[in-house]
Amino acid sequence: MKLWYKEAAEDWTQALPMGNGILGGLFYGRPFDELIELNEDSVWSGGYIDRNNPDCREHLTEIRELIAEEKFEEAERLSRLSMHGTPQSQRCYQTLGNLELHFWNKEKEISGYSRCLSLDDALLQVKFGTPEGHYEREAFVSCPDHVMAMSFCVQEGKSISFDASLFRKLNMDSIMREGNDRIAMAGVTGENGIRYCAMLQAVSDGEVNAIGESLVITRAGSAQLYFTAVTSFRSKDPEEQCRKILDAAVKKGYGKIREDHISDYRSLYKRVEFRLGDDDRQEKIPTDRRIRNVREGKRDPGLLALYTQFGRYLLIASSRKGSLPANLQGIWCNEYTPAWDAKYTTNINIQMNYWFAENGNLTECTAPLWELMKEMNQKGKITARKMYGCRGSVCHHNTDLYGDTAPQDHWNPATIWVLGNAWMCYHIWEHYSYNGDRNFLENNFEIIEDQVQFFVDYMVKDENDRYVISPSVSPENSYLDQNGNEHAICSGTAMDSEVLDGLFTIYEKSCEILGKKPVKGEGEHHHQLAPVEINADGTIAEWRTPKTESEPGHRHFSPVFGLYPGENINMKDTPELYRAAEKTVMKRIRSGSGAEGWSCAWAVALLARLGKKNEMYPLIRSQIGESSFDNLLNGRHMLKNAVVFQIDGNLGLTAAVFEMLVQSHHDVVKLLPALPDEYADGSVSGLRLRNLMELSMRWRNGKVTEGILRAEKKAEFFLIINEKTVHLKLEGGENVKLEEIM
Repeated sequence: MKLWYKEAAEDWTQALPMGNGILGGLFYGRPFDELIELNEDSVWSGGYIDRNNPDCREHLTEIRELIAEEKFEEAERLSRLSMHGTPQSQRCYQTLGNLELHFWNKEKEISGYSRCLSLDDALLQVKFGTPEGHYEREAFVSCPDHVMAMSFCVQEGKSISFDASLFRKLNMDSIMREGNDRIAMAGVTGENGIRYCAMLQAVSDGEVNAIGESLVITRAGSAQLYFTAVTSFRSKDPEEQCRKILDAAVKKGYGKIREDHISDYRSLYKRVEFRLGDDDRQEKIPTDRRIRNVREGKRDPGLLALYTQFGRYLLIASSRKGSLPANLQGIWCNEYTPAWDAKYTTNINIQMNYWFAENGNLTECTAPLWELMKEMNQKGKITARKMYGCRGSVCHHNTDLYGDTAPQDHWNPATIWVLGNAWMCYHIWEHYSYNGDRNFLENNFEIIEDQVQFFVDYMVKDENDRYVISPSVSPENSYLDQNGNEHAICSGTAMDSEVLDGLFTIYEKSCEILGKKPVKGEGEHHHQLAPVEINADGTIAEWRTPKTESEPGHRHFSPVFGLYPGENINMKDTPELYRAAEKTVMKRIRSGSGAEGWSCAWAVALLARLGKKNEMYPLIRSQIGESSFDNLLNGRHMLKNAVVFQIDGNLGLTAAVFEMLVQSHHDVVKLLPALPDEYADGSVSGLRLRNLMELSMRWRNGKVTEGILRAEKKAEFFLIINEKTVHLKLEGGENVKLEEIM
């Protein structure tokens, strides 16, 4: 599979992303004035600061009393003063800068231009001809050798000459020459900031010199550039570490680095193969043209398969062992103050980035998530104690590379939400459910237990003697009071109860598996948790008492969290809530929710869980045709017609696609539970299921025709295939041919 184009990129919405988790680059593929926008995942605006508001504990009881008296304006005013972080903002992710290449043999006439990003081996290639010769370039970002490697060559008998320079608009303190074949850019991102070093090495059969701020390569038949970057976040001496990396790269050589890169990348990417429709025929069409075709209403089933595998590619490129997790833009950022600081938003976005990591067979890519969660848990203990006088740990709706857990922003509909880490605990349980790693569960049990301990201390009883969170909000949403005034603060929401029910359940199961004794009061809080209510119109009540939504088509699907990504709203155990969730999803979509970006991805995943196959397709088509840039990165329209890149739109839709192919919950495996008619023919291999199983299958006209289900340990479950239910008992290592049981 590949993304390919007949023209160079004009801007970053057409540039092609590459990365190894830590290093990232957006490649434009310009013939003579090439631009690569550079990233290093730990280049953030400053160091850690303790932002916990010391006045929160003093005013918490008063805020709760104001809410109980329905004095919402006063409660919001006091919460803004006493419960928001001081200062209000966390650190901001930033671009590292640019690598600019200027080729001297510029020609007006170019023929046969093509640029291609191969998803099969994570190689970028640019080819074009001029009257002077045929030129080829190749680039990749190696995880094993931690370099961005680039190769340039021209047909025999010709030569190339170019200069290469590093540039950063802000906080660049020096450009250093390291001999005649290496330059380095260094600086500090700001006051109390992160020290960085970016270094570029040239190797060529021509002449190489360092002149001013540039490396100059002349009269070369071929040349290679190696780029790397290191910051003080990981190294006490970034400059020396860069030297060691580049010395090793030069010694190893381009060919061996390339070979090891492909082997490393394919060990992850090649686990899953996915085809829809006539992929081979469609791949002859440039990717930007395919996107426009879908926008114009033309059929291209294979473009969804490409989009899905591109999502897996993006996660591999932005989240590897030793890196930070994929942030709001993965790793690719060309600004110093990107939208929402390109941080980690914990009320949907970072979680969505990892929704498919387990069933998409990229479990190793979750490693950075666990490291950040451990840091968040430690910082969250300080926040819980200082701000709320509680034991355990808490995180609000944002965090950064330091695991900052204090409230972010001055925005009532989001800031005081306290369920960030509680939601992220679901990923610990998902990882265990797919891999069965008891040691992993043991090593991360403290995170789950600290969340439970916090809510045992923090929750209060309502007028019906039920436990609720107060104050609370339903993420980023608001309601109208009797006078038509808009408010967000409340006591208890549907999402609170759904997240906490799942958290307590995960905790109880973990205690049972590990032989642990639950914290005192956990059982009482679980059993006396305020129930999820149903409105008179049959939808789920987002707030505990009936309220008028200020935005019926709100982008968040918070009141149906328990349907997806949670599991505690389902037809078997909670049929009434399941039907209410269905009405809620459809009402919200009809009112405009899920139009684009991560909201669209969540909507598709919810519809897949509900089995509403053909309601999904218009949203999928919109996500790809309307909300995708030419480089297939997801764009979300904001105010004043601004469009911003959010990677969760890409990664969330990948998760939703896998959800429409297979679901494995509550000892039931469903094959093709929500396959739109548009994708009636296809195949997939390597999808992971809960309880250590793996699936490969083909289907035609929407029906499974053949496949293999493999169990790595003993498993007993019901398999739903082509509307038939089969009870299976498998031994560890046993394979079942699907065509033999249909």
